[in-house]
Amino acid sequence: MLMSKPLWKNDFLKQIVGPWEATFLSCAKEEDIRKGAASGGAVTALLISLLNRREVDGALVWKVSFDSGEISCRPFIARTAAEVISARTSKYIPAHFLREGIPLIRAFEGKLALVLLPCDASAMRRAMVRQPDLADKIHTIICLFCGHNSESTLTYGLLRKLGVQPSDVESLRYRTGHWRGTMTITARDDTVIEVPTSRFTNYQSLFFFAQKKCIHCSDHFGYASDISAGDLWNSKARRDPVKRTALIARNKLACEHIRRSDQYLECMPLTASEILDGQARGALFHFNTSARSKVGKLFGLSVTPSTKEKPLLSEYLSAIVCLANYRLSKGSYSKYLFRVPTPLIRLYLYAFKAIQQWTVFRKQRSHIR
Repeated sequence: MLMSKPLWKNDFLKQIVGPWEATFLSCAKEEDIRKGAASGGAVTALLISLLNRREVDGALVWKVSFDSGEISCRPFIARTAAEVISARTSKYIPAHFLREGIPLIRAFEGKLALVLLPCDASAMRRAMVRQPDLADKIHTIICLFCGHNSESTLTYGLLRKLGVQPSDVESLRYRTGHWRGTMTITARDDTVIEVPTSRFTNYQSLFFFAQKKCIHCSDHFGYASDISAGDLWNSKARRDPVKRTALIARNKLACEHIRRSDQYLECMPLTASEILDGQARGALFHFNTSARSKVGKLFGLSVTPSTKEKPLLSEYLSAIVCLANYRLSKGSYSKYLFRVPTPLIRLYLYAFKAIQQWTVFRKQRSHIR
């Protein structure tokens, strides 16, 4: 069990993490599933369990594909374990749930588990209220922790920086393996290029080429889910030889689904406080849009504040970095970003993380017991 003391106060936890019935540290029991997953394979194992127990007839999952050099993240309904496994790993490009996912759900006959980002889960809940027949098809909504998503331009720019033309790519896996992982690019001539995923996330974490909707979002942990899942970023998780997934079961039925998946899923005790510790920098920045609301006016952006709490100086600085980078990557000079040496981008990211870590330190002084 990963323990970190002191603990965050419960009222603050419920505000940031959202409601929960139970929380777990988990991973797929099968090593082959874990190897190809981005974060312990727990979501894959859970979906396979639901399918094999016939609690659902299908699972809405997502797959990255290239077509004539254009990358896309498309939904499909997996009906077998093999199809679920084919959808493993992170996807850092736009996914059009309302346009592509909901029509698949409407056309499907049977019960479904859905794997969604927090914003899409909220949209699904609203649709379920308006359309009871749609709600009848949904068994479980699983959300992935989400700091923000990126436009496809970031992927194209990095590929070219690595000397790869997008039209030559057959497939791409953004993140597999332990800790921050490996990015794997397979060319049409079967050439395989492997680089640290950090080559991509150095830009992504700085909000270069972020989707516009993400600038306005405050939902990091997927409040509209039945089960939320994501990484823990801390030294103890890094030392663990098995990469594991944090699971948040938001209701009793979700707890039961996890308990009944013990043939496929290994679970250990974990606290919600430990989950926030393992996501603190990104989660606290994501949740509080108040600084982005005030700073956004300088960049021509209207962002609704998520709290009435006065932002810290470090939150203002983080907001300036985020929105300046967002604006820069939307302009005509964006192509020059990939000419900046990687060590300089990394130093810039470290400075951004240091500012965010100061926010975490200040919040801890107010909200830890």
